[in-house]
Amino acid sequence: EFDRELVETSRQNMENLRELGLLNGVTPRITRGDFTLDETYGSAEEDFKDVNVFFNFWNNPYDIARKIASDSPRDTFFLLSYNTFLSHKPPEFDGLESEGTLDITISDEASAKSLLGVYRKN
Repeated sequence: EFDRELVETSRQNMENLRELGLLNGVTPRITRGDFTLDETYGSAEEDFKDVNVFFNFWNNPYDIARKIASDSPRDTFFLLSYNTFLSHKPPEFDGLESEGTLDITISDEASAKSLLGVYRKN
């Protein structure tokens, strides 16, 4: 994530998920910077190829999907959160296979569905 406030919000959300017992055995990391640049991951003391799950909230998803397809090892996952205001059809990404789409809409009163596309590099 590039935005400092969103990084902090994401960290709090991860802590909330941990407190609910939803991150058992998982150590999520939030990296701040341009997610298409290798330097971003190096500054976080990790290598792009070591990340096995990427999450994106419709922020240049084609750029990060292209990088995952070209630089990540097999079985790397890409989770894309989007809503039906943006697209009714799940996007397709070269080099990544769709594993399905989950409806993650919180309220029945929402004017658009929130969806989570799940992709895997094969």
